[in-house]
Amino acid sequence: PPVVQQKWAAATPLLRSQPGFEQALLPWGRAPKVGELFRFPAAARALRAIAATRGEAFYRGEIAEAIEKFSSANGGSLTDTRLSGTGVTAANFGPIATQTNSGNQDVTLTGSSAGALVNQKVAVVNNFDTVADQVLSLSGTVFRLASAGILNVQPIDFGAFRVGDVAIERDLSIKNTAANDGFSEALNGSAGPADTGFSATGEFNLLTAEATNTGGIKVGLDTTTAGTKAGSAKVNFVSDGAGTSSLGQTALTQQSVSLQGKVYAKAVAEVQTPNVDFGIVHVGDSVAASSIAVKNAATGSLTDNLLGTVAVPTGFTGAGSLGANGLAAGATSNALQVGLDTTIAGVFTGNASLSFASHNADLIDLSLASQSVVVAAQVNNFANPVLSKLSGAGTFTPNGTTFTVDFGTLIQSGPGVLGILQLANLISGPADELGATFSVNTGPFALTGFDNFSGLAAGANHALSVSFDPLIVGLFEQIVEIDLFGQNASGFNGSVGSFNVVFKGAVSAVPVPAAVWLLGSGLLGLWGARRRLAA
Repeated sequence: PPVVQQKWAAATPLLRSQPGFEQALLPWGRAPKVGELFRFPAAARALRAIAATRGEAFYRGEIAEAIEKFSSANGGSLTDTRLSGTGVTAANFGPIATQTNSGNQDVTLTGSSAGALVNQKVAVVNNFDTVADQVLSLSGTVFRLASAGILNVQPIDFGAFRVGDVAIERDLSIKNTAANDGFSEALNGSAGPADTGFSATGEFNLLTAEATNTGGIKVGLDTTTAGTKAGSAKVNFVSDGAGTSSLGQTALTQQSVSLQGKVYAKAVAEVQTPNVDFGIVHVGDSVAASSIAVKNAATGSLTDNLLGTVAVPTGFTGAGSLGANGLAAGATSNALQVGLDTTIAGVFTGNASLSFASHNADLIDLSLASQSVVVAAQVNNFANPVLSKLSGAGTFTPNGTTFTVDFGTLIQSGPGVLGILQLANLISGPADELGATFSVNTGPFALTGFDNFSGLAAGANHALSVSFDPLIVGLFEQIVEIDLFGQNASGFNGSVGSFNVVFKGAVSAVPVPAAVWLLGSGLLGLWGARRRLAA
């Protein structure tokens, strides 16, 4: 239009001396006339580049590079692509009336990368010789924020502990991963909240770029409760400009540390058999072992198993264990057993000692308090009946279980005889008591003590007396059968054999006096002689 042509022509004398003005805008050495076709391919190319890059070419691409070259060629030096705005873009302004100005020309320093502006200049070129050109130096520094990196391998595994153990805290190693080029802020860190079962404590401040802090912040495992634990602890980070940018503090993204560990509840031994009493048995008996019931009373979501063995005092035997892997929580076992040694008689009492340990696959076994079970038994010898002659008349002849007492031949109406026997429980204690039941045949012998009895203790004896009066001529015999048994306080009552006792004796008539015998013999001799003479 005519107005554009007029302004173009009017500005030509003022701007012709500006670098590039004549080449770009005066193709014929003058301003175009109305109706002439003006082509500006460089501007078209610039607009296409701006459109294609969404403006990026203007600030950082080929257009920005062209601006920098133009500025450098005319006293400026713009090489830092972080600078943008009307104040650093090649443009014409003016004319400027007296006491006025061109308005603000913005210069923006974009913090796209850290570092200082070095030798960045903008040339202001005047087209009047009476006004000097000016070069403006631009200065500024961009600092990058601190950057936190947790170096620990995660999850941090605390390993295994038992309830109540003092768990070792783990140090966090944290690095300020920002470049150490003088344009990075320092890093502050502090422990944040931790999930149930864990703890986080401590802090550090002003960790310089590329430096590492170890131990300023620690994480721990809570061992007050049992369980397989997994969770995290938070760490708060702040970029601190103290000593670098002086821009104060900027909160950074909170980070998490993955944590895991195990806390076992100790095994708890609950002995459910307080005592074992075998009662009264006999030497040589085969006695069944008695089981001791043991329960692992531990509670919790992760518990130790219970190991256990038994040791016994003299007279007893111990066997069994709770297994190589132990007894699980809540389970009961009868594997521990106490037996009785019946090779010798005796009264045996004492305490069976139960040794326990708390066991899991991750830790060394932990010894627990031992417990005791009272054990008792009496091993008796069987009653041992022995019949013997104690004193008096008669010969005593044993033959197996038959005993003969022979008083020989007595003269009728002569003096009687008396024999004393004893039936003994000939055994050392402890032993069963001896009892006897007598079956007595009718006969001429007077028996005393041949009444049924029981309770004859070990080493004691029962007296038996026999008397025989020679009142009637003849041969006499009388038999007594003795059934023997042993008994004790357990209720045992058993036969220990039987004896037969045979009493013998003979009674002869009164003998003829010697004178009468000689007279009778002489008469008989005379009578015999007379008979021979007569013949």
